[in-house]
Parts: sequence; structure tokens; C-alpha cells
Amino acid sequence: MRKLGGLAAALLCSAMLADPAGAQEDLADKTGDKPYALDSITVTAQKREEDVQKIPMSVAVFPETELEEAGIQNTVELQRYIPNVFVKDSGSYQQTTIRGVGSFVTSLYSGTAMYIDDISVPIVFMQNQDLFDVARVEVLKGPQGTLYGRNSEAGVINIVTRQPDNTPRGKLFGEFSLYDTNHGAAPGYQVGGSASGPLVKDKLFINLAGKWNYDLGAIRNEYSKRDDANEIKRITGRGQLRWTPTDRLDISLLADAANSHDKFGYGHYIDGPFKTDFHKISRNDDDNRHWRGNSQSLRAKYKGDEVDFLSVTGRRYFGDDSKWDMDSTSVPLPYMNASLKEHDYLWSQEFRLSSSEKSKSPFSWLAGLYGFTEQLNVNGGSKSGMSDPYYGTGMLLAGDENRETDISMGGFAVFGEGTYTLFERLHLTAGLRYDYMDQWGSQDYTMDATFGGMPMMADKKNYKKRIVGAELLPKFSVGFDVTENVLAYATVSKGYLAGGYNYGSATSKSTLTYDPEYTWSYEVGFKTSWLDKKLIANVAAFYIDMQNKQASEVVSQGVTKISNADRANSKGFEAELRARPLEGLDLFGGFGYTETEITTWRDRVDNYNYSGNELPNVPKYTYNLGAMYQHSSGVYGRVDVLGTGPFYHDAKNDTKEPGYELVNLRLGYLAGDFDVSVWCKNAFDRKYRTVRQDISGYGTLAFDGDPRQFGVTVAYSF
Repeated sequence: MRKLGGLAAALLCSAMLADPAGAQEDLADKTGDKPYALDSITVTAQKREEDVQKIPMSVAVFPETELEEAGIQNTVELQRYIPNVFVKDSGSYQQTTIRGVGSFVTSLYSGTAMYIDDISVPIVFMQNQDLFDVARVEVLKGPQGTLYGRNSEAGVINIVTRQPDNTPRGKLFGEFSLYDTNHGAAPGYQVGGSASGPLVKDKLFINLAGKWNYDLGAIRNEYSKRDDANEIKRITGRGQLRWTPTDRLDISLLADAANSHDKFGYGHYIDGPFKTDFHKISRNDDDNRHWRGNSQSLRAKYKGDEVDFLSVTGRRYFGDDSKWDMDSTSVPLPYMNASLKEHDYLWSQEFRLSSSEKSKSPFSWLAGLYGFTEQLNVNGGSKSGMSDPYYGTGMLLAGDENRETDISMGGFAVFGEGTYTLFERLHLTAGLRYDYMDQWGSQDYTMDATFGGMPMMADKKNYKKRIVGAELLPKFSVGFDVTENVLAYATVSKGYLAGGYNYGSATSKSTLTYDPEYTWSYEVGFKTSWLDKKLIANVAAFYIDMQNKQASEVVSQGVTKISNADRANSKGFEAELRARPLEGLDLFGGFGYTETEITTWRDRVDNYNYSGNELPNVPKYTYNLGAMYQHSSGVYGRVDVLGTGPFYHDAKNDTKEPGYELVNLRLGYLAGDFDVSVWCKNAFDRKYRTVRQDISGYGTLAFDGDPRQFGVTVAYSF
């Protein structure tokens, strides 16, 4: 902590970087008459409305207009704009790392929690969300166990959709884009719109939004001579009905749905006998995925004189049906295909009491009760074999393997947090959560092998196991207003990633489950504003201790499972900036540095010692620099430079990805209600890879980052 304090003090003295959030008219503007000052931004990161500059932890905020100006369309693109946040994108599966804390195993859950309007998005396959018709996105860094519970040890991505009111508003938009690939241009299209306003003035309001998009993708299959190897066809929509019968009571009914048909043929070999060039694969089978999801929720908020009450009732469903070519080659003999079917149902209820927003007391508090049930079915299988190439008599050798896993879980939590202010400048915060979860899982394993159509081998097993866990998740922070515009703070918090089931690789009852992972985070920082709020500069330093780290372990040839390593740590700093030196001109940037180490871990199967290695999927540094200028004539332009430092793809540190830098450009014209812009992502066509994995006997399988993309967007607001 002494080292962190010294580092943070040094950063404060040079405070030159700040909050990446844009200043937008739909957020609280408390700047008064100060000319072209940056707006204050109100967030609900701590489950109550607060100025982001007054919260004693690192929070990145992206309002709707900021997302549109930067062309950020989903949560994978969002991470590039936030220091010390990285997403490993493998097409159908994303792994998020915040400050070095993240999963480097293929599990159903990650340490980064995601919420949409206070309803959890629990499964990692669901977490690449389209960001349209949202009020803002908040990214909370560090363990958030006290208020958000399990699976938030790295942080939280909190998506808040737009709430309808008395102001009628609507928008229609269309977009055309082209990927610039080495095999020609690949088009994409999307259209959408939203409308909101009053049905009954002051009492009843509605919001409806929807989007359809088609993207041919940038990858060509050399075997089939088709350019649609990662084609996407997707439709999404959401709606909200809001009722305010009195000034104190606010009730909202929300729903959303999405349906997508994707081809996720991203991976190709970059060496060995099956090598292909960038953005080209060679497979005799397509990788196809059909996923769909929907959610419904009911929110009721009552504002009292002394106490406010909130109830959030939610349901969320996700279904996934995928199949893929296991060997990722065009070789028909032997054939190896895999499939995965998944269904997840979540029901949740949260009640919250908090001190009134009108209260003038030096003590503010929040207390809540949370409960949930979740039903998950995962059915994964593989088919492999060798056909008779001479006489056409069918399969000479064939094998079918299948694992069907059913998991039922439920739990509840009681939590509370309070802040007491002394001398109007010193803010002392303490919070605690009791989190209980009960899981029951079973797995049916079957394997059948035939030779020449005759049974050769058969195996059938069933594993069952119960997991019961209860955790205490505390948080402590101290904030001190050095001046009206400078907040110094220190925060200590605990988080955990729940234990779970090896849905695709269990070989016995003992390998069916794995244990929880724990983190303790220590953060110090400063949040500052200068020059009548024309400059906002924030800095933070952190140290994170990870215990019982969930890791991938080889149990037999070709089979891995999730197990638990011993300890690892992460330390670093980040600095963020936003400035408005002239009316219409915004400058912004951020830099993050993270250093990780596996302090103790020896593989129990092959006895490999990982101690001293770096954690995978953690760039040494990340940065973003940008400028946005809006001229009074309606012409505007934006440039973003997004950098990612080198990182390892594996825990053995055998495969290292070099750092890379992307440049995004946008030029537009706003004329009344019409907005037309042309844009380019990855303008200099930087070639980089998001995944590298060694496949024994085949080579290194890699996933390429997107090539240069051009586009034009037309929008009409009314």
C-alpha cells in the first residue's frame, strides 16, 4: 500500500488524464453559466444516483451520444476505449479481463458481471451486447462483490437503457459498410429506429426500439470459395412501458429480445501443413451458430421523505445451438465435428431500501435483499470417424461422444453499505454482503464406437455433485475532498468467482466441479477537475491478490478441465483525461499499465511449474487518444487512436502477441434533424490476432482481428 500511495501521489502531481465519458445534454448538467465547461455525469454504479467524480473508485462512463460519435456498436468494441480493460474475442465467445483479473479458461461464467437495467446477464456467451438505444454504459473496475455479489471480482459492465418521459422523440438510421479484405470488399448493412414519448401526459410513457443487421464478414473459405465464413444475420428489439401514478411512485415494465444466425469460422492455421493467409480459412464444414435470448423485468420505485424503496423483478432466457469443424481443416478423412446446445433460464428478485435522495443527513445508506434461481442445460457432443474410400461401404470407423449437463442453482444475498461524512470533507464507507448459493449438477456421458458398422466399444456414465457456498464480501473506502474539485480516495474490497461444473470435460465425479476464486483489491486514486471544469483528470493505482485462481489443466490426452491454481497477483496504474479547451472541441485520452504474476501454481498432472509466469490475456499496457470537433456549421469530425500492448495467449507464456495500434476516423454533417457521416475503422489496416492456440499435429490456430472497414451512416431524429 505504501508503494501504491507513492505512485498515486506522483500521478496526482502530473495529473494529465481523465474520465473518458462524453459531455452529453441528456445527462445532469451542473456547470451553471461556465462557458463550454464539461458536464457533470450522474451514474448508478453504486445503485444510487451520484456524480461519477464523487465516487471513490474507478468508473468509466459512456453516454449514448459518445457511443454514437465513436461508432461503438457492442461491448467488445467498447473495451478498446477503457484503460486496463481487454476482451479476448474468439467469435462466439468473449473473455473480459479488467486490471489483470479475468478468466483464461472456457467456462460458462466470468469474473466480469454484466447487468442490463439491474438484471444479470450471467452467461459469457450472452455478454457481447449490441449497444443501441441506451442511456449510458458504466464500467466499474475492481471487485464489486458487496453490491453485485458473485462473479463480479474483476468488475461490472452496467448497461442502462433509455427511460421514456414527457418529451416525444424518435430516430431512424441506416448504415452501409465494407470490409477491405485481400479477397475483395465484404458488405454489411443495418437499419433501425426508436420512438418514445407520453401516452398519457405526466402518467404513462412508452419506448420502442429495434435493429436489424446483416454482415457478410471479412473471412473467406478457400475450400468452398465462399466469402461468408463469419456471416451474421441478427435482429434485436426492446420496449419499455412506464407508469407514474404519483410524483413518488415510478413503475416500469421492460422487455427485450434478440435472434441471431452466425457463422463463426474465424480460426485458421498460421503455420504447419494447413496454413492460410490473414482472413482466410479452409474448411470442409461451416461453423454455424443460432442463438436467441429475451428478458422481461418489472421495476417499481417509491420515493419517501426519509427512505426510498426499489423492487426489481426479472427473468432472462438464453438459447444457443452451435456446430463446428473440430479440426478446422478441409481434410475429409478423418472427419471431426462438434456441437453444443445450451438453454439458460434465470429468475431474480431484488428489494432495496436506501436513504432518501432528499436527505440532508451526513449518513447515507443502502440495504437490500436479493434472490435468484437458474436452470441450465448444456448438451455437447462430438462425432469423428474414417470412411471407406475404396468401396463406398460407409463408415469404416466412427465414434460418437456426448456430455449432457444439467445444473440447477439458487441463492440469496443480504447486503448493505453506508457512508458517513465528517467535517463535510471526509467520507467513510463500509459495506458487507452475505452471499449464499446452492448448486446441484449432473452429467450424463455416453460414447459409442463402431468398426465397419459393427459395435466396437460403448461407455455410459453419470456424475452428480452438489456445491454449496456462502461468502462474506466486505468493502471499505475513505474519500477526502482535498478541495471542492479534488477527491482523494482509498478503497479495499473483496470479490469472488463462484465454483462450477466442467460441462465439457469431466471424466469422473471428482473432476465434475471446481472451486471458487477469490480476489482482494487495494486501490488509491484521485479525481480532479480544473479550469472551471474545462479539464477533468483522474488517476488510480491498484494491487490485486488472487487466490484459488481458476485455471485450465490437462487431465488426459486431448482433454482439459477447469481446476484451481494457487495464487497470482496484479498491480498497476491508470490515468484518464478529458478536456474542452475551446467550444466544440473535446480532447480525451487514457493510459493503463498492468503487471501480473502467477506466484504459486504447479500443474498436478504434468508437474509443470507456472510460478513466475504472467497471466494470459493481460496486455502490459493499453491506451487511447482522441479528439472530437463540432463546428457551428454542423460539420464534425472525430479521430481515435487505440493501442494494445503485448500479451501472452497462454499461461506457459509460450505464445506472445505483439502490441498493436488501431486508428478510427469519422467525418459528418449535422443539418437540423439529419445526420450523415462517413467513417473508417482500423484506417491503416493493422493486422493483429485476438487468439492463438497450439493444436497438436495441426499447427497454431489463430483468430484475426477485423481488417479496415469503411462505412456511411445516415440518421434522422424527430
